[in-house]
Amino acid sequence: MGYSYGIEQCRETLLILSSDATFDDRIASAFSEIGVIRTDDVSKKHYSEIGEWRKRYLSIRDFAVSIDGALIETDKLREFSELANELVWICVYVIEHNSRNTKK
Repeated sequence: MGYSYGIEQCRETLLILSSDATFDDRIASAFSEIGVIRTDDVSKKHYSEIGEWRKRYLSIRDFAVSIDGALIETDKLREFSELANELVWICVYVIEHNSRNTKK
């Protein structure tokens, strides 16, 4: 769809993250929104960053195994908060890059 679509999706993602929904709902909806961006909607670098962000989002689990083999509960809120902050920056960079490089 092109750079204009990438801008639109990133703006929508930022709106979702800033909504008054619960944090879990916001991060899940933002994940869905950013997930529709394709390679021709952003630069290769940004597409790669979005892909890495998605991998990290999908890899968060409820529990981890410690060195001694015990199950420990992960701090999902902290990890999701960090991912939300990263997603905001990715969206800002995509909007800035795409705005400068889109054909009017």
